[in-house]
Amino acid sequence: KVLGDISGKKTECIIIPDSCELAYGDLFSGCPSLKGIYVPDSVTKLDGTDDNITIVGNKNSYAEYFAGINGNKFIMSGDIDNDGEIGVSDLLRQMSFIKGCTEFDGSLSKLVADMNHDGEINILDLIYMKHKILEGDSDVNIEALALPDLDMVRSFEKPEGQSGYLDFAADFSDNILIG
Repeated sequence: KVLGDISGKKTECIIIPDSCELAYGDLFSGCPSLKGIYVPDSVTKLDGTDDNITIVGNKNSYAEYFAGINGNKFIMSGDIDNDGEIGVSDLLRQMSFIKGCTEFDGSLSKLVADMNHDGEINILDLIYMKHKILEGDSDVNIEALALPDLDMVRSFEKPEGQSGYLDFAADFSDNILIG
């Protein structure tokens, strides 16, 4: 599949869908506020970006290669502290955000923290990051990976005053991350 023209859009970050293979032409020209693009492993051709746009993707991917040859900054998906690896400090920052204790410093940080690339930062991103830290760069089926942890969260009784499932799950994220 090919990504269509998005020029003129007033957005800071774009998530290219996992089903997309080609994103070329002047797709990103005319997007003066664009700061970051998530490039999935499915993409085999990308162009039309300014060198001031940060490319977010997986380690050893086309996204990293593209950034390197075009002078774009590359940040590995999940590397919230931008130290070149996904580690416990990234996990703690993500957990703190989900619990509402801190905010990310802009949309680019949220793009990097969104591990499953659904446009939201939630418990699924924590589960995905946990797997990345424990298992390394192996491929992940987030739905299959999340089932045992989500079943555990559902087994807890919802405390009074919780406004929703994700709030409840975030309060019990220590149990999920240790398990």
